[in-house]
Amino acid sequence: MVEQLRNPENTLNWAWLRRAEYQAEVTALITATAPQGVVTVTHMRSAHYAAYRVVTADGSSWVARVGITSPQDTAEPDNTGFLNTSTFSPSGQLREFTLSQGFAEAGGQVIPITSYHAEGELDITWTPFLKDELGQFTAQAWANALTSLWSYSPENTLPVFTNRAKTFTRLTKFPSAEESAYQAIYDEQLNELFLTATRWSVIHGDAHAENALHHQGQVMLFDFDTACWGPSVWDLSHLIVRAGKGLNTGYDLEALLALTGFSSEEVMATQKLRSTASLISQEHHARYTKR
Repeated sequence: MVEQLRNPENTLNWAWLRRAEYQAEVTALITATAPQGVVTVTHMRSAHYAAYRVVTADGSSWVARVGITSPQDTAEPDNTGFLNTSTFSPSGQLREFTLSQGFAEAGGQVIPITSYHAEGELDITWTPFLKDELGQFTAQAWANALTSLWSYSPENTLPVFTNRAKTFTRLTKFPSAEESAYQAIYDEQLNELFLTATRWSVIHGDAHAENALHHQGQVMLFDFDTACWGPSVWDLSHLIVRAGKGLNTGYDLEALLALTGFSSEEVMATQKLRSTASLISQEHHARYTKR
């Protein structure tokens, strides 16, 4: 199976995994690792993995995500960057599996990945499929979800503030002078955020309605590839910029701040940093991403 996923340079990559002609090979991996016999397999989406909804013989529904492994998936985080923030953070499916299990055991409102399997250079995770009840993501529900993560204290070393490493990766294609200028602005604002932060914890890193479900009156979080150690307020930043838009119509900024108790200074520092990161992302997309 793996040999058929290789590109002409004899290496595996996501672009080839997503191609339709490899669906049969991916389905074989799903069938081999399913909790029960497989009844139906339906492709849901492809991003940096291929996701499928699977119904098994006992009537259970699952989300199976197939990915390509890398030696970097199990590498230690590098926290030697500015203010000891991460310069490299592993983000493979094995790390997500470990983190989701830890969040669940600590009482976090998460949808845990129940199993992980690796076969050669491919891997797969299995997560229960929960129906989104399409209720409003209220301020109280978000506050409960975010604060439920704070009791998780993993024994393994976590990256510190993954967003910095992720943002700076986009700068590597910029001319050196521009890269240095953007880095200086970002790190100045990062320093401001760190100085004003009143609480630190393990954070989701990308908490918003597209990475959550409304289930039995709760916000249930998933997608933990950017989970890290950082200012607790950072998770709030993703919600603030989306308040009142799309799926994020059940809360407003004032209610979020009242329930979470963050200071106005740290919220403002977070928003400044987020704006700079967004600007870098937009510039990178405009210059270097094929449309």
